[in-house]
Amino acid sequence: MTSNLSQSDFAQLLQEHQGRLYGFIHSLVRDFDDTDDLFQQTTVILWNKFSQYDRSRSFFSWACGIARFEVANFLRSRSRKKLY
Repeated sequence: MTSNLSQSDFAQLLQEHQGRLYGFIHSLVRDFDDTDDLFQQTTVILWNKFSQYDRSRSFFSWACGIARFEVANFLRSRSRKKLY
């Protein structure tokens, strides 16, 4: 695990992959408002966990893993409300 990652490293990686990450989230929820919310939430979590990111691995794969978890939590909470 690499610990010398900077804010600019995060910004660059996110910029490179944000379109694909947004598309991945949208493929799971299909609603643009929900996608926007989940993308923003995922981005915050990625930022908070960036020190745990291993630079030798794919940022996109790592980000999708976190996004998948957030989408699952979202869908679980929505199913409890019987609205989705």
